[in-house]
Amino acid sequence: MADKYHRLVSFLINICPEPLRELFLQNAKSDTKPGVPYTSLDAYLASRKQDILSLKSRRKLRDDQYDLLYPNSGPADESQWDITLLAVLILELFRTNIQNQIQFHIRDIRDVRNSLQHESSTSSISDTKFQQNWDRLEIATLALAKVVNGTNYENVMKGKIETANVSNMPDLANTLTIWFMEMKTQMMAEMKGKMEEILKDTKETKRKSNESVNILQNAHMVKPGPSGKPNKRMKIVDKALKKMQDYFERTLNTEIPEDFNAPVETDRIKQKLQDNHLVIVAGQNNSLYVAAALTAVKDMGYNEKRCVEMQNFSDWNHVDPEDVEFVLCCNPFGREAYDAEKAKGMADIFSSIQHTVKEDRDDKNLAVLMTSDIGVLNECKKRYYHDILEEVVTVYHSTSETQPADLTVARCNKNVVPSTSTISQNLADQTCLFLDHHKRQVHPDIMKAAKDKFKVHKSVVLVGPPRCGKTSLAVALAASYQPSQVLLLTYPEQVQHVDQNRTDLVMIEDFAGKYGFNKIQICDWYKTFEILHVMKSAGKLNIILTCDKQKFKKCTEKIAAHPLLEHTVELKRKNVPVKQEIHTNVSQAQTVTVDTVSNQHHYTPPIILAGRVL
Repeated sequence: MADKYHRLVSFLINICPEPLRELFLQNAKSDTKPGVPYTSLDAYLASRKQDILSLKSRRKLRDDQYDLLYPNSGPADESQWDITLLAVLILELFRTNIQNQIQFHIRDIRDVRNSLQHESSTSSISDTKFQQNWDRLEIATLALAKVVNGTNYENVMKGKIETANVSNMPDLANTLTIWFMEMKTQMMAEMKGKMEEILKDTKETKRKSNESVNILQNAHMVKPGPSGKPNKRMKIVDKALKKMQDYFERTLNTEIPEDFNAPVETDRIKQKLQDNHLVIVAGQNNSLYVAAALTAVKDMGYNEKRCVEMQNFSDWNHVDPEDVEFVLCCNPFGREAYDAEKAKGMADIFSSIQHTVKEDRDDKNLAVLMTSDIGVLNECKKRYYHDILEEVVTVYHSTSETQPADLTVARCNKNVVPSTSTISQNLADQTCLFLDHHKRQVHPDIMKAAKDKFKVHKSVVLVGPPRCGKTSLAVALAASYQPSQVLLLTYPEQVQHVDQNRTDLVMIEDFAGKYGFNKIQICDWYKTFEILHVMKSAGKLNIILTCDKQKFKKCTEKIAAHPLLEHTVELKRKNVPVKQEIHTNVSQAQTVTVDTVSNQHHYTPPIILAGRVL
């Protein structure tokens, strides 16, 4: 697909803003802070003007964005608000009303938009990168749509997304015009801010002309020459270093929520920065480990003009302790998934970083802080062992009655049994036989209903009576993977043989019991589901389960519900005798009809499948 960049742009311009606007208006209409009922958008914006001015003064809103909220003539038009403006308004004005998971989805959309804006080669986006970004946008958009107007609106947005993925994009010219105008406006605003800073600095320099001698002296730095004696040389203006300083300032101002409560691990981060000048802060998903790390950095009192952020391992070449006292490096080994190229580049400079931060420079020590997803960090540890990777502080999600901390995160990153063990190899061989034995033709309507749900939620439970085709459908869904990437689990204890480096899909057949309702085994499966759900949530694993309809109902009603069992596709079997013929030395033929009904109870026409009974 040569138009991957254009399709992602169309998604961001034509689809993503819609649920964001609806979410903003929904919260504005129910907002009690202004003290007056919501009558119109302009009246509401007028009542929140002081809050919005505060956002502008803190540089969270640009001048052009402020003008869209309070135009010189006519009412405000929310249809002109882009993702960036909507994200700032929702996250800043309604933070206490928005669930953490929804805030995470909003930031995810904004992150994809920002990464696409800085894409250097728009014509050579890989299929993997395109699919990752598309899936992030789709999951986030559908989650927002469901929160705004429920399942019906979610289905409407799902239809638009599917159309955008395969349509011929007739409105591409207008979409790209809007996209590039947004980029131009943002760049012009940033340039204007820089020009104002330069003008202010120029006036200050003229006013303090008597300090010119000091300025000239400060432009020299002492470096040891070939003889060991100090020589003076002129500092060279490093444009790359200036960009790194701007990156740090932007990250520091945008990644710490306004009402953020620093976790207890912040003190450990500060202690490591003070003692070792080096720390890696790890966490997962919405644990806000980056915000915790940046809070610790703020508390350390570094000179922000001497702080930089590395975007790539090659940026280390521009770091000189004479000019820099703190280096931030976010996701050095990959953002959500392990990036082999980035990890190798960082591994090559581990020793240089360690030597630099330990060097005694008369109170000019350089400090380095890295942030990383805990799963990605563990992947790096497996491939590149170095002492630097042991300076880790793990930040867990803050606990509450409704959102307890997930303490099973670390469990999914540990290989209990090597993937090369005999048991693991036997499981892999049995899985291949199982996939080959149950390979059947599945009706396209059935396949589409299951595949759509599986694609969005990354896990699905196929429910139905015996001989309704659950297993065949599960195998058909697994056909998208290589057989070596699939693992069939028939007992709960086999989960310890799941190797995340090799396995992308886990299949669990008849977890409630094939021939009887085994409550003890089901409870053991529920314990295993905790680990599998964490692995799925971390993006490490996809899961397909099958279960008899009556036993599944008994599980959810008499034992417990579980997040891994939330998304189901129900299959129905109906025996219809059509014709029976007996042939000599030939088995008797039988025809059955199968309906499928999704968990939204949409009706699918009967499908006739032919089978053979011995």
